[in-house]
Parts: sequence; C-alpha cells; structure tokens
Amino acid sequence: MRTALVVTHHWVPNFGANLQAWATARLLSARGYRPLFVDFRPVELVEKYLREVSAEQRAAHDTFVSEHLEQTARLHSHATFQAMVPELGADVAITGSDAVFRLAAGTSRADLVFPNPYWPTDIGIPAIAFAPSAMGSRFDRLSRYTLDGAGAALDGMAAVSARDAWTERQLRLTGYRGPITRVSDPVMTLLDEVAADCAVVPRGRPYIVLSTQGRASPRWTEKFTALAEANGFDTLAIPTPDGAIDANVSRRVNLPLSPRAWMRLIGCSSGYVGVRFHPVVVATLGGVPVFSFDLYHWGPHDRSRSKTWLLLKEFKSERYVSARRLHRLVTPNRVWRALESQMSDKSVAGRRAVAETLAATTRAFLDDALDAA
Repeated sequence: MRTALVVTHHWVPNFGANLQAWATARLLSARGYRPLFVDFRPVELVEKYLREVSAEQRAAHDTFVSEHLEQTARLHSHATFQAMVPELGADVAITGSDAVFRLAAGTSRADLVFPNPYWPTDIGIPAIAFAPSAMGSRFDRLSRYTLDGAGAALDGMAAVSARDAWTERQLRLTGYRGPITRVSDPVMTLLDEVAADCAVVPRGRPYIVLSTQGRASPRWTEKFTALAEANGFDTLAIPTPDGAIDANVSRRVNLPLSPRAWMRLIGCSSGYVGVRFHPVVVATLGGVPVFSFDLYHWGPHDRSRSKTWLLLKEFKSERYVSARRLHRLVTPNRVWRALESQMSDKSVAGRRAVAETLAATTRAFLDDALDAA
C-alpha cells in the first residue's frame, strides 16, 4: 500500500480541525493510500492550548485522534520534518485541509513563518496542496524572501488547490502562476456520516443550536429561546473547546465532548446560530438552517476575507452572515425569521444538493492530483 504523508492541524483541540483530518484520512484510505499524519506541534501553539483548554477536553480530542489517525513521531521544527521524510518511505505529501497556508509578518511562531512543514520543499517526494486556506492572511505584507520561497514551493507541487477565493488571491501574490483548483473543506465529504448519525439519533423535541461565544448577550439568548419554544423548538447550547457557552437556553451540553458527538449535535439539529466556520460546514451537510455572527470580517469592505461568508455564498445564503460591526444590531426576531425562511423542504434539499456538488468537486480534485503525483 502506498503511503501519503498528511501535514495539517490534525491534533489541535478543535472540533473542526479533528474532523477535517479524519475526512482527509477517509478520502485517502478509499483511494488505496495509508494516511500518515505528520505530528508537527509548534511549541507556542501547544502552550496556547494548554492554557486555554481543560485537560479533560484535550483528552477527548486526543482520544479521537488516536482512534482515527496514524501519526509520525512528534516534531517541532521544519528542519526535523525535512530530516524525517526520507526515513518514512512515503509516496506523496498532502498539505492542507485546514488553514495551513497562514503566514504572518513579525512573528517567530513555527507555523506562521516560511519555511515550515506546511509548505513541503526539498523532501524528495511529490506534494499536493489539498484544500488549504490562508484564513485572513495578508501576503502583501510579507517579505520578498517569504513570497519567493512560498512561490517556489507551489511551483514544485504536483497539484494546487485552494479552499476559497481569498486563499487563491494570496497564493497569486507569491508569483505562482500555475493552475489553482477551488475545492471545499474536506468536512464537506462527510455527508454520509452525518446522514447515518441522524438516522439513528432518537427523535425528541427539535432544537436550535446556539454557540455565539458571547456575541449574543444572556438577554438576547433568553428572548431567542422564548421565540424558539413558542414555535415548538428548544435551544441547545454547545460549548467551544475552551468552555464558552451561552446562557438562558432550553438545554445545554457540557464538556468534555468528542468531535463526533459535536458533529452529530449540529448535523441533526433544526438550526445553527453561532460564530465559527466548521459548525456552518456541518450544518450545510444536513441542509440545516444557519445564521452566523461572523468573526472573520468587520464589514462589507472585507467580507471576501471571511471563510464563512465565502462558504455560504456557494449556497446563496451569504445574507445570513452578519459582519462583526453589525452584531449589536442583530435582533432575536431577525435571526428567527432568517432560520424560518430556510426551513422548507425545498430549501433544505437545495442546500444538501449544493453540499453534494461541493463534495464531488473535492473528491475529483484529489483523484486527479494523486494521478498527477
């Protein structure tokens, strides 16, 4: 069996990061590859999560990773990565499936400077950029040295894709002129898993998931919950890995919470109201109505930087994304009307059809890229 080295944020205590890695592993396994995840853990990033996420919740993520993903020995630097690759006997390197192409000026963090393992260079095997994101990075602020190095890394790849228009724009700033295929986050390929989970979930009172991380006040969530309950729905607060959770709801889920359970709670809901990107991805898989208090853009002038806005634009639902400067103007009534407008069978089926199309495009790119490698 051929081996694919995968370089991504697979280990971080983040539900979406773990699920995108799992989705990538499943795609590679289905194509006859053994997925082997490079366990690159920048020291500063490890310390950040030690401070912010409880030991119990980190253990829930670690358990999911150990059950679903095979990993290399742990490493903390690009030099160690380059030295390790020849010893592994891999056939191809896959970088992406997450915001691996983030680069920043004025930092020394190992995952935000070039070179780093997410930009595989001089490793002796073909490399593929599979659904990477630059997630708000400003490549126009990077040094010429960094841009030239990143451009050379892209030139050396067998195939390059990007998860959104913003990332594609940043990659062009490196001087790379080769083809870039637009593909979706690999979590979009978990359609069947979400459907299977929802088929076996006991049917109780339908619920709307809330995860606003404080963008909605306790008074706001109290009013929204009253609207939902008057219309036959509970509200269910789901925490982030660092424990942020909404108050004044019908029900709540407490940590620790596994990534699969988190996916099930959102994918089998009747609506999602919150701030992060991957909950929106999971919601779209089930055709679930969404309203996003977006943290990735401030106003109309910079919405093209927002991965949530760009994703929902694919579903013709970008009007359900609120810019940060407008959060205080978003009323519970407005959000309830937005969810109601998406609840018809026709609307749900339409979103599922778009999700299926996006997933097919992602799979097709990986097939072609592996052939090219």
